[in-house]
Amino acid sequence: RRPPRSTLFPYTTLFRSGYLGSVRRSSASFMLRSVLDQSKLIRFSSDLSRVKVTRRDPATSKTRDWVLDCSGGNAPDFWLRDGDVIEVPEK
Repeated sequence: RRPPRSTLFPYTTLFRSGYLGSVRRSSASFMLRSVLDQSKLIRFSSDLSRVKVTRRDPATSKTRDWVLDCSGGNAPDFWLRDGDVIEVPEK
């Protein structure tokens, strides 16, 4: 049985400036580890050493898989794209 899927969005924050009352948005990160952290879906039982990202090439319809180690302080610099599927297995 497959676990349910969730749609992840990059974390953004709105700031209101008291000077002119203007609103600005902080920059969003599409880096894999940042999106995982901001998703609030990671559990203690999640195995971050084997995160799988599947990406479909729109031109050829072929898929490509990466298995990345997002544990510890050396998370990979992996930039996510719209439509990427992220799977985090249990330990």
